[in-house]
Amino acid sequence: MRRVVQRRLFVLSVPPGIPLDKLLERLSSALKASVARVRVRDGRVFIEVTGTKAQIRESWAEAKAVVEELWELYRLMRGGEGSVRVIVREVGRTFPPDALVEALRLRGYAASIEGDMLRTNAPYEVLIETARRIVEALDAVRFSAQGAGLRKTVAIVSAALGVGVEEVLERAVGEGLVERSGGKYRLLVDWRRALRGLAAVFKRG
Repeated sequence: MRRVVQRRLFVLSVPPGIPLDKLLERLSSALKASVARVRVRDGRVFIEVTGTKAQIRESWAEAKAVVEELWELYRLMRGGEGSVRVIVREVGRTFPPDALVEALRLRGYAASIEGDMLRTNAPYEVLIETARRIVEALDAVRFSAQGAGLRKTVAIVSAALGVGVEEVLERAVGEGLVERSGGKYRLLVDWRRALRGLAAVFKRG
């Protein structure tokens, strides 16, 4: 069957302030047509695609999804409201959304989550930095802390207060919130109670 090759030009409005390299990188990985040329001018992206009808249709859907996600990122950057999915994309890893909410609150910001939507008055840079710290802390205690609750508690305290995970665990043992056996740590109380206790301890200094 002969494949009919077509050429189409699509135009989409792009959010202000989004780095050009981020836009181009995401579009280049999303476009499925055999040939694609992308230009950005005056707040719009011009996408010329060449391929079969199916390839063009798929590329158009992917391009729209990329730009829609960037608009969501823009709203998060400007208004403090966006989906967890967008934050995960920026951080590069998944994380417990409630851990991010609790860490931001510990840092003195308002934060809440409903479904997949996060709302906060934390600056965008603080939001992303905190999420990355949570991911790093979760990695650090992956093998030593038993249970998702303990790993989450340690990650929240470490990310919010800038304390090393080992110090968090040792303080938790000293406060009777965690027990240590054979190099492994286990929660003795509900994780939210442990979080409140550790936050109070570290804030007292």
